[in-house]
Amino acid sequence: MTKIVHEDTQRKVESTHEQVLAGEARPLEWQITSETNESFPAESRVTGLADEYGGGTVWAVADMTRREQRERKLERQNERLEEFTSVVSHDLRNPLNVIQGSLDLIEKTEDLDHLDRSRRAAKRMEELIEELLTLAQQGKQIEKVDNVHLGRMVETCWETVERADSTLRIDTNCTIQAECSRLKQLLENLLRNAVEHGGDDVTIAVGELDENVGFYVEDGGPGIPEEDYADVFESGYSTSTDGTGFGLAIVNEAVKAHGWEIDITESDKGGARFEILTTESGDK
Repeated sequence: MTKIVHEDTQRKVESTHEQVLAGEARPLEWQITSETNESFPAESRVTGLADEYGGGTVWAVADMTRREQRERKLERQNERLEEFTSVVSHDLRNPLNVIQGSLDLIEKTEDLDHLDRSRRAAKRMEELIEELLTLAQQGKQIEKVDNVHLGRMVETCWETVERADSTLRIDTNCTIQAECSRLKQLLENLLRNAVEHGGDDVTIAVGELDENVGFYVEDGGPGIPEEDYADVFESGYSTSTDGTGFGLAIVNEAVKAHGWEIDITESDKGGARFEILTTESGDK
């Protein structure tokens, strides 16, 4: 029996064997090691067996791998639900209070100028809801990828960004394997983030990484402090009073869904530089 038991739980198995022989029976959770030296979680029910030759134990063993996978999936879903609940109860309540306050003032003063404040609050609520829905959908698995011309996709995304006097420079002609809608969400949020934090006249560049291992999006804005690199992808994180705090979280989810990686560094002009490692060889 102990030959197939992970060394960390071998003593537990031996102890259970002894306890069952002494009249104590209980379930046991342990690790079983296969012939290929891979281990998996198991649960056993152990029953004592006595006969004329002495005592022994009978082990009913069940592979618990799928149960643990379901439990981990459920934990992730619960964490996501708690995250959304927190956002809805906090971030959406703020603009809702603004709208209610403005309506109260209009009722008291009959001054319709307060409607502008309500409209701004309503727009912010709309942005929050749209990004929350997007973030929720990011948990879905990517089923199909296509050959996507990165430069043309960037141009399409740029049309949806309120960019003031910002400038976009595209330094790539490569094609990557990606799911179009997720890639679009990724690029739109990186471009929007650069405009929001880089200023009205910021210059943004999109190009290929060396050896065609991915691409980058960088800007000439104030950049991101290095001590914040680990936090910027958290939902709700924002240094802007106008930001929702979900843009970079959506970027990170899109990156993970593709099986890619993303790094933050500083651009040559001191701004933020996001490097997306696709591990795909682009075809120029």
